[in-house]
Amino acid sequence: MDLQQRLDEGKVVSDDCWRWSGEHTNGWGTITVLGRKQRVHRVAFEVYVGALGPDEDVRQTCTRYRDCWRPEHLQKVDGSAIGQRVPRKTPKNAKLNPDKVREIRRRLKEGGPENSHTAIAKDFGISDVLVHYVEQKKVWAHVPDEDAPKRKIVRRPVKA
Repeated sequence: MDLQQRLDEGKVVSDDCWRWSGEHTNGWGTITVLGRKQRVHRVAFEVYVGALGPDEDVRQTCTRYRDCWRPEHLQKVDGSAIGQRVPRKTPKNAKLNPDKVREIRRRLKEGGPENSHTAIAKDFGISDVLVHYVEQKKVWAHVPDEDAPKRKIVRRPVKA
């Protein structure tokens, strides 16, 4: 049985994703190829899209399931992008959003008793630990501070 047949046998269509019904490691679908366990989405990319170079990897653009391996939900990335997450939308039920995070950081910089971790937590309906994590950028690290310099986008002409 060839590799494409093995992948198709383990395919379970869920929503818009192809989920893996075979073996899993830490939520990732895995398949053994030539005696070596590999992640299914990487193998599927090589089977359905094309080979990967030594410094290339595959990233899932789908954020629903770790074991999704639908080729349309996979993207080739170079080695420096491995591990970088695909940006996700803020969930509707999230208590914070980028504007609130900036406001929390601004108030913490101002200081004073009305801007303590506890007071801010009460105002935003969150825990004081979460306020601390926002301050330390353990969460919402991708949101720049208000006073952070804006990046200037330089557009270069496209060579014909």
